[in-house]
This record gives sequence, structure tokens and C-alpha cells, in this order.
Amino acid sequence: MPNRVNNDPRNQQSHEVKDIEGSEYVQQDDILRLDEGVHHPAVQILLTQAEDARQQGRYQQALSYLDRARQIQPRNSAIFYRQAWMNYQVGELQQAQQLLQRAQVFLRKSNASYDILQRRIKTLQNKIDAKDGY
Repeated sequence: MPNRVNNDPRNQQSHEVKDIEGSEYVQQDDILRLDEGVHHPAVQILLTQAEDARQQGRYQQALSYLDRARQIQPRNSAIFYRQAWMNYQVGELQQAQQLLQRAQVFLRKSNASYDILQRRIKTLQNKIDAKDGY
């Protein structure tokens, strides 16, 4: 059985860097950490499976797990964020952009992890904009 502690992006050290606007510091791997809240147990399992598949380079399988998670919780902005991030990773920038917009729609300030997810959405949006040439 692989040692998940060492492979889990949440456990890797990060380095602070200025964001694209230069106005605030963000964690370089902030976009990778996937601890943005409590989820339905079935969704949590699917998110874990998606992360395992992503780490093994099976991106389509990871996206499939995320689609199933979204069927269970269709308004979960964390799932939309993860789908956007995965699409960004495989170069599907337009799809990533659309998913980020949906993540923003369902993001609620009452969400305990609002600030974390909001920052991640902004960071990914900046990365997409930079790649798209905005």
C-alpha cells in the first residue's frame, strides 16, 4: 500500500510567492491543497479516488470521479473548483473557465472554508488568464 502521507499535496511544504497582481502573498501549492471543507461521505470517497487517480496521471478517471461527486452534490463549489483545476492541468482552459464560474456561483460566505476556496478560485483564474493571454 503506498504511503499517502508523503504523496499527499496537503502534506508538502510550500513557498510563498506574490500573486499575479503582486498585492498579496499566496502559497505556491495553495491550488493543490484539497482540504476545503466537509463533504457528504460518498463525495469524500469520490474526491479521494479522484485525487489518487490524478496522482497516478489518470486524468480522465479523476474527472469521472468528480462528475459522480457532482451528481451527489450539484451545488458544491469545491467540486467545481477541483474539476476546473483538473481541466486546467490537461489544457482545457475554456472548460476550466466555465467550471470556475460555476464554482463562484455556488460559493457561499456561510461556507466554513469560503476564504480558502475563494483564494484558490482566484489563483486558478489568474493562471488561466495568464495562459490565455489576458
